[in-house]
Amino acid sequence: MTTEASLTIQDLRTIFKKITEGKAILFLGAGVNKGSKNSRGEDAPSGLELAKIIKTHFLPTEEIPLDLPTVCACVEARESRKALDSFIYDILIDYKPSEGVLSLIPKYTWKRVYTTNFDRLLIQAT
Repeated sequence: MTTEASLTIQDLRTIFKKITEGKAILFLGAGVNKGSKNSRGEDAPSGLELAKIIKTHFLPTEEIPLDLPTVCACVEARESRKALDSFIYDILIDYKPSEGVLSLIPKYTWKRVYTTNFDRLLIQAT
């Protein structure tokens, strides 16, 4: 497997060819929302920032690892998935897609798109 540091020009050509042929699978995380802002001009939260917001609201005194999957699992176990989803929805609904990476994604046909994101910015960008 090649790593980013060892990619060659030929590797990049192959990757781009697969993308333009619609044969590539896209995996996205919170970083894809970089540059997206809400109506107050605030940047969309990263996964870690969202974990902090959720933990502060639901579990302010709990000593748990501060990562999004763990925080969400703890909130879901103590409260409910519905409460968690509603809280996250209220935080993220005001954000609009950036003109960065999100605006480029719909320009290509993807075999599949997988995302860990809670927000709808990718769908709004299409």
